Amino acid sequence: MYRCQTHSTSCLVVTISILIASKIANGFIFGGQGQGLNGQKTFNPVLEQHALSLEGTSLPIRLAVGGRDSHDASSRQLLDGLVIDLLTERLEKNGPARVNLPGADGPRPFQSSGPFGFNIVKDASLIDLTGRHNANIQNGCWEVNWRKDAYAGYFVCGFEVPKEVKRNEQCLVPSGRVYVSFPLWEKGTLEEKRFIKKQQDKVVQKYEREREDAMRFMEQDSDNLLLVALHFRNAAAAQEKIDMTSTLSGIPMSDYDLMEVGENGLLMCKQGTVWTKDNSFSRLLSGQRDQVLLGHAIIRP
Repeated sequence: MYRCQTHSTSCLVVTISILIASKIANGFIFGGQGQGLNGQKTFNPVLEQHALSLEGTSLPIRLAVGGRDSHDASSRQLLDGLVIDLLTERLEKNGPARVNLPGADGPRPFQSSGPFGFNIVKDASLIDLTGRHNANIQNGCWEVNWRKDAYAGYFVCGFEVPKEVKRNEQCLVPSGRVYVSFPLWEKGTLEEKRFIKKQQDKVVQKYEREREDAMRFMEQDSDNLLLVALHFRNAAAAQEKIDMTSTLSGIPMSDYDLMEVGENGLLMCKQGTVWTKDNSFSRLLSGQRDQVLLGHAIIRP
C-alpha cells in the first residue's frame, strides 16, 4: 500500500513539474507567447535599441531553396524579388496576426528585441514552364536575437507561406512558417575578432609549414629509416599543434560580405539561411532537430 502511494505521489510531482516547465517555456516549439509565470514578456532593452535603429531599412532578399537534401546546394532554385521594409512598431499579442519568432516567442524572450512588423514592397516569385508564381507571404514579422555573451547576434525574419511553392512539380518551400536569418555584428566587436582570427591563422600557418617541411624531408631521406622516423615524428608533432590551436570560426573577414544597417554601427552579413520548423512527433522520436534547413538567403545589391 505504501509503495503504491509513493509511486502515485512521484507521478503527480513529475506531472506538475512538466506543467510548470511548459508554462514557463510556453514557447516557440508549441506556438505559445514565450511568457513567464507572471504573464509578462521581458525583452532586452539594448536589443530593442538595435532594432529601433533599423527603422526604414529596406532588404532585397533572394532565396536559394530546394535541392535533393538540405545540404545539396547544386540543385537549388532561386525564389527572387522579395523586398521588405522594416517597421519598428512593436507587435503586441492582441495586434495583427503574425508568426511566432524563436526569440520573442521562445523560452528566452530576454535574448530578443521583441517582434516588429515589416511592409512587403515586393513578393518573392519564380518562373517555370507554366508562368510566374508568387510565394504570397503573409503575417510577417522580425526581431533581433542575441544570446548572452555571444559576439554575434541574428536578424530573424519570419512569415507564413499559405501554399507550398513549386517549380515544375518540385517543392521548393513547404507551406507553413518560414524563417530567414542573417548574422549581425557590432563594428567594434568584429574588428577585435578579426584581429584575433588573423593572429590565430598566422600560428596555424607556421605549424602547417613545419608539417610540410617534415613531410618533404621524409621523401628526401627515404633511404634512411632512422631519419624517416624522425621526420615523421616532427610532422606528427606539427599536426598535433595545429589540432590543439583554437581558432575562431564564422568570422566574416571581408567587408564585401557585410552591409552597414541602422545607426548604432551594426553590420549585417549578406548571406544567411532559410529554414522552417518541423515539430512532428516522428521527427522528435528520431532525435532530429526541429529546425529544417531549406537553403540560403542573399541580400542583393
